[in-house]
Formats: sequence, structure tokens, C-alpha cells
Amino acid sequence: MGWMVLYGGVLLAYFILLLLSRGKAKGISSPKRGKGNPLKGMAGWLYKRLEERGLLQKKRVEKELHLLYPGIRDADRIRNYYIDKIALVLLLVLIGDVAAIACFISARFGGLLSEGRYIYRNPFGAGEVEACLEAKIEGQEDGPAAGTKTESFQITVGERKHD
Repeated sequence: MGWMVLYGGVLLAYFILLLLSRGKAKGISSPKRGKGNPLKGMAGWLYKRLEERGLLQKKRVEKELHLLYPGIRDADRIRNYYIDKIALVLLLVLIGDVAAIACFISARFGGLLSEGRYIYRNPFGAGEVEACLEAKIEGQEDGPAAGTKTESFQITVGERKHD
């Protein structure tokens, strides 16, 4: 359950960042993308905070952008560069968080068998696991599928013991 709290915390941080950046990042859109991109607004808000604290390496980026675009020295180009990179990082983290939540939910509610052959014990205090399993036994005859026999059995796996 601790992982789900972490994943939920990341989504909560995105929501708070979205609320903080709403309407405060005017004019930060780049020509490549429209103004309706919420990640751009969040990235613009973060850029402004990072710039205020002096955490950006503007001289190095200005030098490298000058090599790419000689003769053009534009503060907006540097700002848009950083905003594009911050927006990309925000997008990747958001995709990773949503994928982690989907994997967690899938694993949690996917059934009792893991990898088709393992039943994991519950942690201490969570109770035992009961499962009804079916096994096919080859070489036995059972109705229409001659050559195999299907057996069902109930199994109880106790919780982990406290050390």
C-alpha cells in the first residue's frame, strides 16, 4: 500500500503544480505547440522559480544555442528551450507514474497465481489466502478430452509468521 501512496503523491503534486501555474505563465508557448498545453504552463511556472533561485546554467545553454543558431541571441529562445525540456521531463514522469499505477492495480487484482505457478503469502496480520486450483493430469481419461483428467482442489496458504 506504501507504493500506492507514493504514486498518489506524485499525482497530487502534479495537480497542485497545475493549480499554481494556472493563468500565471502567459506567453510561454513555443511556436511548435499551442497555448492550450497544461504541461507548458507548469513548466513555465517551474522555469520562473528555478530562474529566480539561479539554478539554471544559462551561459552554457546560450553558448550551445549560439552554435546551433549563429547570429541569433535571443533570451526568449533560451527560455523556450528550458520550458520545452522541463515540459518533457514532466510528461515522462507523468507517463511513468500512470504506468506504475496501472501495473500496481493489474498486479493487485490480477488473480491469485503469479507467473502461472506461485501463490504469495499475505503479510503478517493480513490473513490467509484461499484458492481453488485446477490441475490437468495427462495419461488419465476424463470424458470428451480423452488422455487428460482434471482435478480441482482447495488450498489455504497461511499468512507470514512474525519473526
